[in-house]
This record gives sequence, C-alpha cells and structure tokens, in this order.
Amino acid sequence: MPTTPYKVRRVTKRVDDIVLDTHVHVDNELPLGAINGTNDLFLTAESFRAGSTKVFLNGLRQKIGISHDYIEIAPNKIQFAAAPRTGNNLTIDYIKS
Repeated sequence: MPTTPYKVRRVTKRVDDIVLDTHVHVDNELPLGAINGTNDLFLTAESFRAGSTKVFLNGLRQKIGISHDYIEIAPNKIQFAAAPRTGNNLTIDYIKS
C-alpha cells in the first residue's frame, strides 16, 4: 500500500441508459519503491490497464515508451529509463484493470 492516501474515482460511460464501460481511476498514488537515484522499478497498489498510466516526476508528466521516460513492464510495475533522484516526488495516475 502507498504511504499516503490516493484518490479513487469510478467512471461509467452510458448511452441511452446502456452501460458502455465502467472503470476505476486511481489518482496521485505514491508508487512503492525507493527514490534513491539507483532504483528504477516502482509498483502500484493495484493492477492497471495497459497504456493507462500517467506518471509525474516533481509535478511534470513523464512520457511513456521505450525511447522516453518510463515503460510499463507488468500490470502493476513501471520502469524508468533513469532512476529518480533522492528527494524527487513521484506520483502515478492509472485506470485499474
């Protein structure tokens, strides 16, 4: 579990009272993992839908992709191209799978 509370919200898409999609957003979660300049792997409290992550380092959104800032390597794991430094602030938003 993250060390501080995070926000969870349920979203339902409807057309003429027909449910098209229901999903749960997790916002501002502090992922598990040491922010120490050497660790580049971080875990979320819940599994996320592939491609749904939004990662913020010191308030700046990071780009997802092999040649960018981070990648999703498992349903609850992200890996940075360069490990966040000690004292950096890391949060993640995602849609639960």
